[in-house]
Amino acid sequence: MTKSILTKKILYWYDNNKRSLPWRKELSQVKREYYTLVSEFMLQQTQVATVIPYFNNFIKDIPDIKSLSKIKEHKLLKYWEGLGYYSRVKNLKKTAQILEKNFNRRLPNTIDELKLLPGIGDYTSNAIMAIAFNKPSLGQGAGRGSGSGMCTFIVINISSSVCSRSWFFLALIWYWVLWSDFGGWMSYAM
Repeated sequence: MTKSILTKKILYWYDNNKRSLPWRKELSQVKREYYTLVSEFMLQQTQVATVIPYFNNFIKDIPDIKSLSKIKEHKLLKYWEGLGYYSRVKNLKKTAQILEKNFNRRLPNTIDELKLLPGIGDYTSNAIMAIAFNKPSLGQGAGRGSGSGMCTFIVINISSSVCSRSWFFLALIWYWVLWSDFGGWMSYAM
């Protein structure tokens, strides 16, 4: 099977089986960047089902980079209460302040610039590139070779929705992401 056929089959499967998540709505580019940023910070070390109500509440009252950069820390921590790992939300605010001051309230669109922001490393920068900017970006070792990062993300997300009848499919995707030069779209697909 050629890569293009496999890619089409996987994307077709995704289009027909994806979960409806609040950060996947049709949005302006500015909102997409913000929703991606907030959801990626919340999803670090936290399950999707747990994040959804927190995300909805957060976005309702803190709708953009400007409001996030200006909110008092004690109020911000209240929105995060129950998600744990409070350094994430503190880094999220620091990132918003940097974006407000230096990037005209927009996310930078390169891996190197993203990784300069507090709380954003290899995995999160690659996820942001794929989701917010629709750019394939399995670079700087994220998800390559070690079985961590992007590959783990793919297996966990697909296996939880496809179940045991698709081990071959999972193995195929695992191979695809590990050994191909094209895989950044997978983080967007999940």
